[in-house]
Amino acid sequence: MYKAVGSRGSRVSRVLWMLEELGQPYEFVEVKLRSPEAYALNPSGKVPILIDGDLKVTDSAAICVYLAEKHADKGMGANPGLAGRAEMDSWMHFAQSEFEAPLWNKLRHRFILPK
Repeated sequence: MYKAVGSRGSRVSRVLWMLEELGQPYEFVEVKLRSPEAYALNPSGKVPILIDGDLKVTDSAAICVYLAEKHADKGMGANPGLAGRAEMDSWMHFAQSEFEAPLWNKLRHRFILPK
């Protein structure tokens, strides 16, 4: 059984969603960003963290790619071979660099920063 570690409302939601889509059993352990519990699992203190036996995987995108590859029979990962992997990596990096940054900037100015 997987253990998904993170705080509600964070990117752990991506990991939980992926686990649900894959139909995999998991335990959710709620810990806060940069808490002693998070530092015990990840030297940066960042969450989410996926624990699979002795393996700890950090970063929601890396976790989702790992899960997609581990459960390749579910068809949620890259197409086989180097070209398929490159295509998957292209989309993952696009989403994080081109799509996520403007959304985060908009949210920050709307909800976090003072007027």
